[in-house]
Amino acid sequence: MNWTQRLGVPTIYAGPLHPWPHRLAKAIPGTAAATGGSSNSNQYLSPLEYYSEMSRHDYVLSPNGDRPECYRHYEAIGLGVVPITELDEEYFYHLKGSVLFNNIEWNITKLQQKLRHFSASASRDMILEEYWMDYVEARAGRSLTWWDRSRGRNSASG
Repeated sequence: MNWTQRLGVPTIYAGPLHPWPHRLAKAIPGTAAATGGSSNSNQYLSPLEYYSEMSRHDYVLSPNGDRPECYRHYEAIGLGVVPITELDEEYFYHLKGSVLFNNIEWNITKLQQKLRHFSASASRDMILEEYWMDYVEARAGRSLTWWDRSRGRNSASG
């Protein structure tokens, strides 16, 4: 049972978006920081606290930063949390099914209303090397030779 099933509304993690202080939470409408409430956006979170807090939610706000794609997407996916992104599905098709694309709404209350009838789940396998090896082979349409680092030689050469 996920958090939405327990509480009846989707839970959205809105920050801090990194395991260190981040000012973005202050600018997101609907968050405690934006509405004058208390916020931990000025506090440091250890990586364990950050991952623990994020894992308690169904979704995480993941707006573009200095580039569209970021670690936060994969951190969230690995925790089973769906990133809400600004990413264009056409260019980031490899994330299809594990993220919400083209989001322009950052108000938590409005997002929760929109997400009540939406069902998404992050493909946690996406953080595994084997997933990407299979993905690339499927895109290439053939079996590829992968380097076996543990033996220091090509895995196909025996």
